[in-house]
Amino acid sequence: MLAEIDKEKEQAREETKVFVQNLQTQKVKIESKAENLLDLFIGGKSIEPEEYQAKKSKLLNEKQDILGKIRDFVIPVFKRYQFHQPQ
Repeated sequence: MLAEIDKEKEQAREETKVFVQNLQTQKVKIESKAENLLDLFIGGKSIEPEEYQAKKSKLLNEKQDILGKIRDFVIPVFKRYQFHQPQ
């Protein structure tokens, strides 16, 4: 029985790791897009302030959604399997 629990914990740990890595990759892509957008805006490359703000807001919302998914997925898994929670 303990072996089954350990196996389940390890599987949960691996699934969580993969899930979070995928979300982290998405987050990095969004951050890169935000940087590129800022570069366009600062460089005066045909982007109006309103368009910049709208796109920036959209990217920030996407980033917050990803961070929320990570939090909403990871915390319950850590609590269920009593993993040490990262700070």
